[in-house]
Amino acid sequence: MSAAVPIPITVDLVLATVADNRLQVLLGRRAGRGFGGRRWALPGRFLGPDDELATTARELLADVAGGRGGQLEQLATVGPVGGVVSIAYVALVAGAPSSRTGDRWHEVEEILADPARLALDHGRIIAAAAERVRTRLEHTAAAAALCPPAFTVTRLREVYEAVWGVRLDPANFHRKLAAAGVLEPTGDRAEGHTGRPPALYRADPSTPIHPAIVRDNLR
Repeated sequence: MSAAVPIPITVDLVLATVADNRLQVLLGRRAGRGFGGRRWALPGRFLGPDDELATTARELLADVAGGRGGQLEQLATVGPVGGVVSIAYVALVAGAPSSRTGDRWHEVEEILADPARLALDHGRIIAAAAERVRTRLEHTAAAAALCPPAFTVTRLREVYEAVWGVRLDPANFHRKLAAAGVLEPTGDRAEGHTGRPPALYRADPSTPIHPAIVRDNLR
């Protein structure tokens, strides 16, 4: 009796950012079983028999984001699809960094409109990641990971609007944030504004928000 052929396992990363006021993820061309180099795919690498899962995910994030990137969160295990099992992670990063030639940022809304153009089941993974990020913004200060180290309340609201895909009432949003107490004033003010410059804040992205900021209650 022949030995069973092990199913390949790939560690895939949904690296998300907000750019041009849109939630975006990084995609590239990948070779190997199930990819063929023809379709866009999430950054990833195959897991070797001696590789440790969390270490591989951290190394992948460092490689893809050039040393930048926030806290990794394991998202889901998908497959096998196309003969490959995917263990997906999600991470948030400010700006749009990439250290690898050929990678490109894509708007999540456009991806979800035609997920079949991605390799394997990566469209489904991105859909799950987008919803995970939306939920994290309701319950934690994770939006700070999508902002510069010091940011205005307006910039933070723009991040929420980009991730949730809705327009928010500025006064209501500010009031909810103040009640949650997650913002720490830096003591500085933003430059390049007419009139009184807005205050700058910082926040730990892992800080819980209580009460939660529910997206449907802020319009």
